[in-house]
This record gives sequence, structure tokens and C-alpha cells, in this order.
Amino acid sequence: MGHKRQSMAKESLPEMRFVTNNHLVVQTTLRDFAGHACRDFNALGGRFAPARGTMAGIRGGIAMLGSRGLWKGLIAIAVFAPVVSLLAAADRKAPAKDQSPEFRTAKRLFVQKSRSRQPADRAAAVGELGKVPGRAAAELLWQSALNDDSVEVRQAAVELLAAWRDQPEVSQPLLDLLAKTTRKSGMDQRTYGLLKAFGPTENSELQGALLKYLDEFLGAPKGNQRLIHTLADDLGALAYPDSLRTLKLFSRAKYFERNFGYRRCVLQGVVRVPGDESITYLIDQLPKLRGLVQYDVIVHLMRVTGQNFRDDAAGWKAWWVEQKQMPPKKSDPPPVGQYGANGAFYGIPIGAKRVVFALDISRSMEQGGKIDAAKRELCDVIRTLPADVFFGIVAFHGQVHVWQGELMPANETNRKQAIQSVMAQETKGGTSSYDALEAAFELEPEAIYFVTDGEPRTGKIVVPDEIVSKIATLNHVRRVSIHAIGIGTDEARNAVFGRFLRNLAQADWGEYRSVDR
Repeated sequence: MGHKRQSMAKESLPEMRFVTNNHLVVQTTLRDFAGHACRDFNALGGRFAPARGTMAGIRGGIAMLGSRGLWKGLIAIAVFAPVVSLLAAADRKAPAKDQSPEFRTAKRLFVQKSRSRQPADRAAAVGELGKVPGRAAAELLWQSALNDDSVEVRQAAVELLAAWRDQPEVSQPLLDLLAKTTRKSGMDQRTYGLLKAFGPTENSELQGALLKYLDEFLGAPKGNQRLIHTLADDLGALAYPDSLRTLKLFSRAKYFERNFGYRRCVLQGVVRVPGDESITYLIDQLPKLRGLVQYDVIVHLMRVTGQNFRDDAAGWKAWWVEQKQMPPKKSDPPPVGQYGANGAFYGIPIGAKRVVFALDISRSMEQGGKIDAAKRELCDVIRTLPADVFFGIVAFHGQVHVWQGELMPANETNRKQAIQSVMAQETKGGTSSYDALEAAFELEPEAIYFVTDGEPRTGKIVVPDEIVSKIATLNHVRRVSIHAIGIGTDEARNAVFGRFLRNLAQADWGEYRSVDR
């Protein structure tokens, strides 16, 4: 009996002779349809009597197709094939059952050790399931270990699932669970663990399934962008070859092209992975990049290679092909400012294509001619902005004034109007630093240049450390560079304020400058 069941699990379709050329296309289509049902039947392993019965109907339908019984064959296949496919789909969704003595023993030990309060014991519980690889063990990891409070336990589960990732009977049911859970309640830390375990795969089918998941949820209400960005950051920090493979997979998601923050986050992770493979990947990406993300990549390439081809993607490519590998001895990197194609503001290169300048116009800026000097500096940089840069201006004291409700192209007309607006600004009391940064975010820039001389005293948040924390939280997904320019912040009486600006820039991928005025 066991032998018979095994042979039925390897179902194949009978040979079919086409007797009527007019029916060739229809017959071929029906045979393909039946072929899908056959593959689903094989996936079931012939376990269910209903599946065996429907396959008999499909075989009869195929036979009719080859003997002029076209319509009878069509009806037979149309009725029976979906049944097998539905049974296979239900089987994937049903909880796995493994009744072998080995699995029952491993499950008992896993459950016992998982009750321990000690993370080391719960991590050891994961090891028990490693003795019985398969879908049932993987689903136990999904239910508990991947959602454990301990990083140690979750990592043990990730490593075990990574070892099983190229087994379809393990990966596909877990991806089905992942998608179902995300649709219901959004991404959680199991999403983080499963993407970390499966992301490095070189199996094209699994890659396709992962991309399908990312394309469905990235940017959607149920998609947790903070979680995905945290994973990309962590992968970059690990700097393993597996990290690079996962980050490259992330870059193939449709959201990579649509969203600046996600694109920058993924490539920031790649930049942190050393080695020839990451350099090759970044150079291959250059023709597709622009703005601040392109600037990030070029600055990194300049630093690690000592070369300076600026934004000449073909030049980088030709040099790298000739180089073959990282030079054992490289020259000192050229000054990053050499690639400031869009100019510089207070000595900080402008690499972004979407820029906001936030200018403090509080009364304290009147002292020592600070406001006049700041206006001149801002007007000078506006005059030199290339036409393909979009820019905005936020002026703030106790209140916040936004020049335009959206970033404007740096054409001659807009540059003149912006300069007129800057020169017309009058100083008033108050310094609403947080509110100004929040308003700058609303313009969706790639970079903010924040110029101020005083401690925050008005607005929604006035405590410097709280401002840094809140802005960093808001910016985790946006990935906007915030460059802080402090006027007179090197003075002893302004040391605390200087530390605030330095922390703000460090937390938000920016640079800090202290100037006299």
C-alpha cells in the first residue's frame, strides 16, 4: 500500500496526440492548466483521497483532448484541476504535522526549555529543533523563538532558519505566514528575523517570493518602514557577505526607485560592507543614482580608492575594470569638497538636489552684524545653485515662515525671488528651532542647512536634548542630512548650545560648523 501511494505522488500527464490543427492552441492551453494541477498534486505527495480522485478526472480529460473529445476534456479539466490546486494551497496553510518519534522528542525538549527565564536555555531550545529540520520545526520557531524578548534567542532562530532557507517546504509556508500576519497586524520583529534569515539566498524562486512580499508592503500602511530601515542599518554594521546579498535584494524592490529615504538607507548599508563586491555593486549603481544618494556613493568611492572621477559613472567603471581589485596601496583620498558640484554653504558641500536652508532671524542675530553676514552667505549660495536643484527657505524666530509651500527649481526667476525674500526678513524675538526643522521636513528635502546663533526658547520643544531625540526619530526613515551651522557657538557662554548643534548633526547624517558670524 505504501508503495502504491508513493508512485501516485509522482503523477505525470499522458501523451496526447493532436488530431485537429484548429484546436491546437486550446489543447495546449488546457494541457498547461492540467500541468499546474499535476505539480500541485506532486507537492501534496498524494496524501489526500480527493486529490487522487481529481487527478483521475484530469487524466480522463487529457485523453479526451487527444481523441476529438475537446469539450468533454475541457469540462473535465476545468472542474477537476482547480480542486487539486485548492487542496495544495490549503495544505500549505494548514499547520505542519510531523509525528515521527524524533520530532516528538525534539518538540518536547523545545517546549520545556522554552519555558525557562534564562535566554541561554531558550536559545538551547532552538538547538533541539535543529535536530529535526523541516516545516513543523520551522513553524515552531515562527510561533515562539522569532518573537522572543531576547536578542540571543531570536538570533539562534535566525541562524537555524538560514540553514534551511533553500528548502521550499520550509521557506514557502513561513513566507505565507509572514504575508498573512503582515496583512492582519503589520510587520513585527518576526519580519525582521525572517528577512534576515532568508534575504541572503541565491535561490531565484525564493528571491522572487521575498521581492513579492517587499513590493506588497513597503510604503503601504501595514509596512513598518522603521523596522526595515533598522534591519538595513544592522546588516551594514555586521558587514558580512550575507549582509551585502540581502541589501542587494532590498535594492531590487520597487520602493527603492520611489522613496529617497529607503534608497539612501539601503546604500548606506552597502557602503559599510568592505570588499571588492560592494565596490563593484556601487559603481554599477552609479548611472541610476542622483542627488544626495549619488553624492554618498561617490564620496565613499573617493575615500576608499583615492580616485576622483566625480559623477562620471563610465570613468569609475573603466577604472575599476582595469584595476580588477582594490589597490594594495592607494593614494590619499582627494578632498570631499572637490565633488561639491552644487556649491557649498559655510564650507559644507551641497551634494543634494533637494535642499532647504533654515535661517534664524531672532533678535540676537542683530548683534555683531550676524544677520547681515548670514543673509549674504545664503544669497551667495542661492545665486550659484544649478537649475536642476530644487530649494526652499525657512526663516524662523518665535514663529516660522516658509518661503514657498514646496521646493522650487533653481531657475533665474526663483533665485531672484528667493534672494529678495531673504533680504526682506526682519528680526523678531524667540527661537523656535524645533518648529523650523519640522517645517523643513514638510518640504521633503534631501538635506537641511540649519543656521542659528541661539538656544531654543520658543516652540513645541525647547529642551535641546529632546529636540535632538525627536528629530532623530522623525528622520530615521526620511534619512535627511541636517547640517548645523552655529554662529558664535565656540564661545564659552555658548558651549552647551554648540554641543546641541553638534549632536543634532551627528544624529542626522550631517556636519557641524561653528563660525564667528
